[in-house]
Amino acid sequence: DTPQAIMSLRVGVTLTALAPLAVASVMVARNELLARLQHAASHDPLTQVLNRGGFMARAGNVLAAPAPARWPAAVLMMDIDFFKKVNDTHGHAAGDEVLIGFARLAAACLRSGDVLGRLGGEEFAVLLPGCAVDDARAIAQRICDAFAAHTVALADGTRLRATVSIGLGCWSAPGTPVGTMLSTADAALYRAKHDGRNRVVLDAVPA
Repeated sequence: DTPQAIMSLRVGVTLTALAPLAVASVMVARNELLARLQHAASHDPLTQVLNRGGFMARAGNVLAAPAPARWPAAVLMMDIDFFKKVNDTHGHAAGDEVLIGFARLAAACLRSGDVLGRLGGEEFAVLLPGCAVDDARAIAQRICDAFAAHTVALADGTRLRATVSIGLGCWSAPGTPVGTMLSTADAALYRAKHDGRNRVVLDAVPA
């Protein structure tokens, strides 16, 4: 009944009430930090799209999901034409702006649920789940045309244009590994480069 005892009781009750709140705050901060670390590990820091590892993991998970709507599936392999020349002529900062602009433009041309990643350098890939060959070709051509019409404003006022070559592969039967799909689309990309660039080339559709 003393004032000291009453004060001690009040302090004890307050600490008992605050303890769960403190623990909850620590857990929220921990989860936010883990989410940032996971994002940094799976995303390209320049373009903010998935990096190679993040793309392979996300694409594998999407195709492994037990949903018939995942198939047919298509993969685009995309390579910015003469990118080394952009860096050599205008500098790497200009090259970075081209990469950022392309990533944003490509993402804007995709559907919800499509997976976009930067595999390295000027090379990007897209997984199009639940996408028949004609629709996949239309998406690829939309990206190709939009980028050809796009300009990048450099710091000195120069308006820079670039184009992209795209290889496309499409599969109707479930179970094809993502790596196999990328290899097939990459072969089509090679032909697109060989045939003059700034175009979409479709590989023979696997059975």
